Amino acid sequence: MKDQLKYIKVDLPAVASTHLERGQNLKQYEVGSLIKNHCINCHNDEQKVMKVVPKEFSEKVINTLWIQCIKCGQNHSRLTSNND
Repeated sequence: MKDQLKYIKVDLPAVASTHLERGQNLKQYEVGSLIKNHCINCHNDEQKVMKVVPKEFSEKVINTLWIQCIKCGQNHSRLTSNND
């Protein structure tokens, strides 16, 4: 059965390079800054960045943002991509 499988290579464009080609800058997040993100607890749309944890891969850097709602204090996390 394995001998019958065929593999097809597909080249997909990187999302970050597509954004850069369009002239959009990738946002850098700083601790203490306010961002627009929906709180699932109280439905407020503004949250404060508490911690930024970068994780480096071969082609990208992925940031885990630890954020807190400024209205109810609920903690959330969010993944963002970042190319240096």
